[in-house]
Amino acid sequence: MEKEVEWGEFRVGDLFEIAYTKKKLNANTLKFNGKHPYVTRQAGNNGIRGYIDHDEQFLNDANTISFGMDTAVMFYQSKPYFTGDKIKVFYPRIDFNTTIAMYVITAMKRSFSLFGWGMSYDNSIISNVALQLPKGKDGKPDFEYMTAYIRQIEIERLDELGRYAETRLKAMCHVVDDNPYI
Repeated sequence: MEKEVEWGEFRVGDLFEIAYTKKKLNANTLKFNGKHPYVTRQAGNNGIRGYIDHDEQFLNDANTISFGMDTAVMFYQSKPYFTGDKIKVFYPRIDFNTTIAMYVITAMKRSFSLFGWGMSYDNSIISNVALQLPKGKDGKPDFEYMTAYIRQIEIERLDELGRYAETRLKAMCHVVDDNPYI
């Protein structure tokens, strides 16, 4: 991206409404063979411990961020989901989709990196955490830039993957050509 970027400071609370999960479900009482994600504070697998069935009125909305208190792990959730204990849900006040979520979550992880395990993740503290984001001419976050930036990274990674696959395929063909037993 060659565009000159102007950066601005934006508070988490200006970008998201921060709420507790609709219902905290105890993982020890659940059967993991359902259809809805059960999101916890774990760092891997987008926070998803497994899939469960439960009363759907307690599903948290899709297109939100799950935020694991104590650990400050955060993930974009594209589908409705249930959660365990100590999860907050960030409801966007901004244009929001998977691409923008990738950019914003990266900025959030940078800002929350100064927090330690077990710190207070009270809503007033979370709301006031500052993020550095590209700023548009209107003074609001520049979502067009964020989208273009993430798409450019995706294109670069796909190109790298294509070159890697081509190299591996050529190497495999060379082995086959040189092997009299195949």
